[in-house]
Amino acid sequence: MRMLRLLLVLMTLAVLPAPLFAQTTAEPAAQATAVNLDNAETLFARWEKDAQALEERLQSESITAENLSEFRTVLDPQRVNARVLAERARTQLAPLVAQLESLGPPPEEGASEDAAIAVERGDLNKRIASLRAVVSKADLTFTRADRLIASATGAGLSARAVAASASSAQQSTRRRAAPPMLVWLEVQQGPAACVAQAPLTAASTGR
Repeated sequence: MRMLRLLLVLMTLAVLPAPLFAQTTAEPAAQATAVNLDNAETLFARWEKDAQALEERLQSESITAENLSEFRTVLDPQRVNARVLAERARTQLAPLVAQLESLGPPPEEGASEDAAIAVERGDLNKRIASLRAVVSKADLTFTRADRLIASATGAGLSARAVAASASSAQQSTRRRAAPPMLVWLEVQQGPAACVAQAPLTAASTGR
């Protein structure tokens, strides 16, 4: 009887974590912002805010391998997603431009055209302008992220070079300040031998 109760308890514990785990893993997916043209303005605002924060850090912090990795964690997805938005906008632009051209040139000043055509022309112009703005902002986002990555990488390399140079200079100073090593040289003087002290040099060591 005890074994049966224990088995039931273990089976219950094995089943319970499944829905809890499913709920936990579903929450980050729901919080993630989809990359599409409908929320492009939201993405651009967030990317600009993140880029400004990183630019301030770049001006006020020394760049290490750790915070360079943090920079790339933020900026690399920006570059990829900006390219995705730009390509999607360009894909939608092409047929709209073709439709606008099929309507012919707009009427000259003072002339009029069919009301339905005028409405369609106005709608097409608005959609084309909106998509071109997305392309422009996406290209700007990509260029800015690329520039920040290059700046952070260059600053990190410069900081490491300065640190290496300072370490080398410190080691060189220590070598010059150290007293010469002394070795005992056996010098034969006549029938008796005596031991004399002399500094260790490149000539004496054969180097």
